[in-house]
Amino acid sequence: MLKMLVSGLALAAAMALPAASQDWAGFYAGIQVSSETGSITPSGAPFSYDADNISPALVLGYNWQMANNLVLGGEAIIASGTVSNMPILPYEADAVSQVRVRLGYALYRAMPYVALGVGMTDFGVFGGPSSSERGATVGIGLEFLVSDKVSARMEYSRSDFGGVWDDYAPDAFEYEAEALSLGVMYHF
Repeated sequence: MLKMLVSGLALAAAMALPAASQDWAGFYAGIQVSSETGSITPSGAPFSYDADNISPALVLGYNWQMANNLVLGGEAIIASGTVSNMPILPYEADAVSQVRVRLGYALYRAMPYVALGVGMTDFGVFGGPSSSERGATVGIGLEFLVSDKVSARMEYSRSDFGGVWDDYAPDAFEYEAEALSLGVMYHF
């Protein structure tokens, strides 16, 4: 998955080179679709159980562009969908929503960036209650202006929730999620 992301980032950066540098400052909103893989590990086990899902999300954010072309932004990603695994270890987790900061560099019409923030999900074992979980999330991506108001982006992100479901079974499970996302944003 990461190899495909790096190839896509290199291609998009090459396409961006002929244009003049753009201003990324201001509010934006858009949608993205993620191929998300959730992985649950019973505590102390040398194995994990994985499940995949395609999940849509709404993205809202704001960028500040500095004179040196650094772009600092904040955004919220509100995801929909459920990652679940049956029948070996019957669990489910909502798609990961995020609140995070991004640091990018305006390079002509492209902006490579890194992101750091908090991921949120509800996690549960089928037949039992669910619990709201929070964990660290990191991401790397490339956004490309296809017009003055519209951008497309590709991103790889990883969220680590550590121990989950601790209210019901302390230290029983660890959960992490990875996602490859494609999105389209409108810049106001």
